[in-house]
Amino acid sequence: MKLKTLLLTALLLKAFPANAVFVNGTIKTLFGSTNGEVALKLNEGFPQEVINSECPGTNGFAGNKNADPFLKSLLLSAYVSKSNVRLLISGCDGSWLKINNVYLEPASE
Repeated sequence: MKLKTLLLTALLLKAFPANAVFVNGTIKTLFGSTNGEVALKLNEGFPQEVINSECPGTNGFAGNKNADPFLKSLLLSAYVSKSNVRLLISGCDGSWLKINNVYLEPASE
């Protein structure tokens, strides 16, 4: 039982970095490259406290330089459908706020 608890705790810590924060919004600009990079800007922007705590040198984009194909598809789907996204941000990826996880929420009716 202790081993199961330890493994579950380890998985949760890997999924949610200690200094990560959530940011919600709709995608205003979506960038992708042939190198596998994906980045975005939100219509609502990123809160200054998130920028200050996670990536003070950001250029206003959040992204991932080694994004999984599913992550890219999910972001494209959210952009086209104007759905709300919930981004788990942790640190920097170059000059971008680093996106670790994306939650897709239904578009507003």
